[in-house]
Amino acid sequence: MASKYIWALDISMSRTGVAIFDESGELVKVTSIETKSKDKAQVRLEHIARNLVYLDIDHPCEILVMERGFSRFNLATQALFRVHGVVNYLFWTKEQIYYPPKVIKQSLVGGKATKQEIYDWVRRRFPETVPANDDESDAIAIGCCYFNKRKEDVEHERTADISG
Repeated sequence: MASKYIWALDISMSRTGVAIFDESGELVKVTSIETKSKDKAQVRLEHIARNLVYLDIDHPCEILVMERGFSRFNLATQALFRVHGVVNYLFWTKEQIYYPPKVIKQSLVGGKATKQEIYDWVRRRFPETVPANDDESDAIAIGCCYFNKRKEDVEHERTADISG
């Protein structure tokens, strides 16, 4: 039987971080997909899509976990949501879960956290893995949030069964 993989993406037009986990929460692969800022948006979107499709061949995505998009700068936000659209389309048959940035940080470090604090947490959790950039460490963090939330849900269900 083929393995089921949980993908965690830190989506960006410039560099998308990808962390792939097996069902038990073991980190299987971490990478990033970088685009060239001089290229037109459609070329950059195609590059991201093509690389995600290639990754899906070796590690078929079962569940896709992402950070929920947020508005910060108008043009950057528009570009970000274009990438989200491509990802949503490519994986339209898969379960897609979004977490707000605050939920991800709370799940890992218990509150507000800087990029450096998230990176440091990832390095402690996966000492054999050295993320090449913040996007990779953020993708790993998003995946860990999924597994933490899944564990919380199971514990909550057990408590409800006992008390109910």
